[in-house]
Amino acid sequence: MKHKILIFFIIFAIPAAAQNSAEARAMLEKSEQSFKKSGAITAQFTIDIRESGRAHTQSFDGTITIKGDKFNIESPDHSIWFDGVTQWVYSSETGEVNISEPGEEEIQAINPTIIYRIYKKNCTINYDGEKTIDGTRKVSKITLIPKNKKQDIKKITLHIDHGSLLPVYLHIHFKNNGLENEIYINSYKTNQEIPDTKFIFDTSQYPNAEIIDLR
Repeated sequence: MKHKILIFFIIFAIPAAAQNSAEARAMLEKSEQSFKKSGAITAQFTIDIRESGRAHTQSFDGTITIKGDKFNIESPDHSIWFDGVTQWVYSSETGEVNISEPGEEEIQAINPTIIYRIYKKNCTINYDGEKTIDGTRKVSKITLIPKNKKQDIKKITLHIDHGSLLPVYLHIHFKNNGLENEIYINSYKTNQEIPDTKFIFDTSQYPNAEIIDLR
């Protein structure tokens, strides 16, 4: 963002920025409360992945199930289970399952609800106004910029639906290789009855999988 040189603009830019941030935080707080009231959630999503300088975009559909800090993701090539501490990633192509204990930065790249945790302490927040998507759907556009410059994520753009107050779009910009993830959340089912076993890798379902423990 270009800095204003004239003192007139500097004086009036300060309270405007504070108001902008306050409006964004208020919307995120409303969204967080709506998410908490939604209980366990199952959502259908589309993700587009691309790197700078490459015309090809990897795109696929999938399902994410969320219950508190736990989640399960099912996509054509990979299945991911996270029980709040341990993550299992199974590749249908290699038949391998990698076990790890991922950090917050790794989790936020694939789990949209981590936004509610990081915005309160780790990000500069801007409210970019309202827009209409899909012809009639109104959303609030919010930009989050991590304060930690060593973090791989450069910027996150988030759209929050005015009706459900839930996230419907995330655009994550990474520093390395100009990598970008665009996540479109196409539908939600809320207050689902989901057992905790949904978020743990079941070895009996993958008897031939090669286990690679990276912890």
